[in-house]
Amino acid sequence: MKNVKGWMMPDHDLHFEKAIVEGEYQKKSRDITLKYVKDYDTMAIDVGANIGFWTKPLCEVFTHVHAFEPFHDNRDCLIENVPTYNYTLHPVALGNEIKENQPLYSNTTSCGAGSLDENKAAKYSGQNTNVFPLDTFNFTNVGYMKIDVQGTEKEVIQGSLKTLENNNVVLVVELPLNPGRPDYEEEKVYHDEIQEILSSIGYKWQKPQYKKEAVFLK
Repeated sequence: MKNVKGWMMPDHDLHFEKAIVEGEYQKKSRDITLKYVKDYDTMAIDVGANIGFWTKPLCEVFTHVHAFEPFHDNRDCLIENVPTYNYTLHPVALGNEIKENQPLYSNTTSCGAGSLDENKAAKYSGQNTNVFPLDTFNFTNVGYMKIDVQGTEKEVIQGSLKTLENNNVVLVVELPLNPGRPDYEEEKVYHDEIQEILSSIGYKWQKPQYKKEAVFLK
């Protein structure tokens, strides 16, 4: 574990040293999504909490935050980075069905690029995790949910439909959609698939999208 610009992070990470701006990561993107929130007297859900880049500021504005992070080295850093008491850290991954002892794949230079999908990360991390649908937690009074899971966003959403349907959630999903990228057509297909799933319960994509974070409201 090392300290980089005020954030504790795993020793192998090199990515965030360049991405932290004025002590924050993705602050502009996050602030834009938070403008959609109408009631902060609710709780937030941070899926793919990593080392707490979003968990910490969400704790400052919501009554409670449920943070899901399957990588133990990231969790250790999150605990150091988020010294508040209004969050619960869940050491599991989310998906569309219950699975036990699933392998986690990682990137050699970024602690934020881990995934359950072996095609989205460089190697097996040596860590395994259990997977649960969010709906099995039966959360209520949810006002905000952020998903950043490197390739399994669709499965997380499929396992969260009841929670989303029963709460008025500002849903933020990291879904790159950049016409300048070589994999834009693949991104667009995936983006459209997510929209179709969410439209079945009344959620609509709020465009234009700012950078990677797609916002869905009902």
